[in-house]
Amino acid sequence: MLPRTAVLDTEKLREYMESKDINASELAAVIGVSSSCMSRLLNNKREPSGVVWSGLIGLLGKKVFNYIFFVENVSNDTKNKERRELD
Repeated sequence: MLPRTAVLDTEKLREYMESKDINASELAAVIGVSSSCMSRLLNNKREPSGVVWSGLIGLLGKKVFNYIFFVENVSNDTKNKERRELD
């Protein structure tokens, strides 16, 4: 069985922010990251760091699982095969 990676569902996080009437800067301050980090995260230009995960868990508790999904990691052999097929 391949390991899985947790991925933040930024669309759901945006919906949460809207429901609580908070903006990205406010959420960043609450979870302990910079506004620019939060902006890159929400625009899918950055993966969540340990600080982000920790802050979200502190904020959301067990409800944090509503905002993540898991993807299976692909082995290097599969990645290389896919690259060869694209060439």
